[in-house]
Amino acid sequence: MADDKKSMQSDGRPKRTSAVVRYLAQAGIRGVQLFKGPGYFCFEGKPTEDWIDHTVRVTFLNDLTFEQWLQTFRAMDSNPANRESVRQARP
Repeated sequence: MADDKKSMQSDGRPKRTSAVVRYLAQAGIRGVQLFKGPGYFCFEGKPTEDWIDHTVRVTFLNDLTFEQWLQTFRAMDSNPANRESVRQARP
């Protein structure tokens, strides 16, 4: 158990997508999944339903720290240009 907590320190590097999902949940972001594609990762789930771009262009999960994954999610979530609703509202 101590090893699990140590591996989820913000400056630690994740080994599994489930660890990133748990870290996001600890930060209050629930209902998100992280999937691997060829050369990228993709956020999916209820909080991302109206996002236009779900992809994070990194080759390996541990290219980012836990904190960087959290910052990336928050940046994508707060970017108005990444919202389908914003795109639909424009003439």
